[in-house]
Amino acid sequence: MRHPPQELERFVAAIDAALPEPASILVIGGAAAALAYGATRPTDDIDTFHPLTPVVQKAVEAAQRSTGLTIPVSFAAVADAPYDFEDRLIPIR
Repeated sequence: MRHPPQELERFVAAIDAALPEPASILVIGGAAAALAYGATRPTDDIDTFHPLTPVVQKAVEAAQRSTGLTIPVSFAAVADAPYDFEDRLIPIR
């Protein structure tokens, strides 16, 4: 199922609300383009640059239940980033 940016924003907010402690998720791909750069094209999932911690995984599952959105969130096993890409990351709070 394709998810527009508005659904992604609502889903990520629900993940944040479900977290019992501070955590971060490095989102890449289409979801990152929609959340941080105003892309309007829907996406199927939320890809991450690092594996999800158990705390984040539980928050994702809680967000899926509370929103009714079954957006998959998973580690993108194949992703190549340029040297020092971390210096250009944009935090979304």
